[in-house]
Amino acid sequence: MNSETCLIIGAGQAASQLAFSLRKEGWLGPITLLGAEAEAPYQKPVLSKEFLFSEKTADDIAIKSTGAYEKKAIHVQRHAVVTKIDRAAKQVTLSDGQQLHYDKLAICTGATPRHLTIEGYNKANIFYLNSFIDAQSLRSMISVQQPKKAVIVGGGFIGLEIASSLRKLNIDVTLIETESRILARVSAPEISSYFTALHQQAGVNIILNTKVTAFKGSDTVSGVECDNGAHFDADLVIVGIGVTPNSMLAEEAKLEVNHGIVVDAKGQTSDPDIVAAGDCTVQFHPQSGRHLRIESIQNAVFQAKKAAATLCQKTIPNEETPWFWSDQYQTKLQIAGLSLRYTHTIKRGTNDKFSLWYFDGEQLQAVDCVNNPKDFLFAKKVLTKHLPLDQNKLKAQDTPLEETCQSELEPV
Repeated sequence: MNSETCLIIGAGQAASQLAFSLRKEGWLGPITLLGAEAEAPYQKPVLSKEFLFSEKTADDIAIKSTGAYEKKAIHVQRHAVVTKIDRAAKQVTLSDGQQLHYDKLAICTGATPRHLTIEGYNKANIFYLNSFIDAQSLRSMISVQQPKKAVIVGGGFIGLEIASSLRKLNIDVTLIETESRILARVSAPEISSYFTALHQQAGVNIILNTKVTAFKGSDTVSGVECDNGAHFDADLVIVGIGVTPNSMLAEEAKLEVNHGIVVDAKGQTSDPDIVAAGDCTVQFHPQSGRHLRIESIQNAVFQAKKAAATLCQKTIPNEETPWFWSDQYQTKLQIAGLSLRYTHTIKRGTNDKFSLWYFDGEQLQAVDCVNNPKDFLFAKKVLTKHLPLDQNKLKAQDTPLEETCQSELEPV
């Protein structure tokens, strides 16, 4: 560990965290981040939020300053596209032919947006938001061409956050979702209903149970057609229908891959000299009883910390409760836990400040908090410590949250 070289493929949140965590855990040898983009590691969540209506640069959204990397002797190699991992030789090959040796390797390659390959898919002004360049191109197009009508394909968090950003720019927005409600894969109907009303009040036209089948226009998109025959004019289209893990390098290197790079609770892959972290990975989660790929900043950071500890042969951090957030207009949604399996929910609070508690029988699974950070912090503590709650007390709106816990818990 004193002179060993660690290469980190990727330069996103997980990669940056892993590099700094390695130094914190005592790694003394060379550390190099191999980033395919021109920019230093930056924060991706802002790309679908305030970035679109701001003048922020890549430096403004950087995860760490250039000086921070230099201070910790972490080399960030930009425009470094890795094309091959040779596990036997312990080296990686870049697109320019350069070959780099490693003693330990970390794969933090993230994920890529799923694309619609339908009629007209390659027309101008159809955007996918995944990188700084994507967001910069979209922002430039909006500034120069001043589009009037936008269609967003997909009613998940990315689609809704972009809808919020576009409405702030006074662009008419139609959002098309194949499911019967927005956020159908990640939340209960109560949350879907709340955000549907929020966006409709802001002027978003939400179309459900509908599939986009074609992008119309000449060279530039002018509208979309749907499977029910509906047509919507658009001089801007943004597609947000989920992502696919960037696991091809690992698969070609014969690492275990199953809808993502398979890692254990320590971030270890099927190769003892290779770890992985972030959106490119899948890990077994006891709560669900299956392997899951969790797309969140919290998970990327936590997995990176575990992977760094593993490489340095240090104690692995205690497990954390997964958590997420989404900003839309003036509303903040915070989620603690995973609502993969639940039998019922309990709602606390008012229409614009509430929390929704997901239970599988007596066991709390997750909590969605709308404009309610206090309930969010309480929920994270309860979920992390696996503490039982009195559901009857939880239903009683005038009962303080601390009194719903059947075990001792420090006040929030």
